[in-house]
Amino acid sequence: GVAAATIFFQGIIPFLSQGKDQKVDYAPSSHINLNDIKVYENYLMIKGNFQYGGVSSTGSMYPCISDNSSLIYSVPQPDDIKAGDIIAVNVSNFKNIFPNGTTFTHRVISIGTDEKGIYYLTKGDNNLFEDKAKIRFSDIKYVAVGVLW
Repeated sequence: GVAAATIFFQGIIPFLSQGKDQKVDYAPSSHINLNDIKVYENYLMIKGNFQYGGVSSTGSMYPCISDNSSLIYSVPQPDDIKAGDIIAVNVSNFKNIFPNGTTFTHRVISIGTDEKGIYYLTKGDNNLFEDKAKIRFSDIKYVAVGVLW
């Protein structure tokens, strides 16, 4: 039989809620050129330097990312990260905020600058409040470019 997968590519579906009652209308930026996607009878091919991996099952990004989801991701450059993107963050610098893990995957809700440079504020789509850490580019492991359900 033919294996089938539903794929959500960032930039196609605008999906984000911030806080309890506030809707934000930006979607993840597109990290894949549509000309680089080829669909064949038994497989899908994406041209580029992408990797594939699972995520922790915390429910914080539900329904966009569920327990059975896997991500297609790439290692970003600093200019690649935009509000709306889903990033994986190395939490080794934030053990006081995230004591139970090595990585979390949340959406960038805003980008700012302070005396230390650029930082990213993140939030799980299913969480009521934003994360308490200012994420620096050096803390970002990858940016999601697609979700497999």
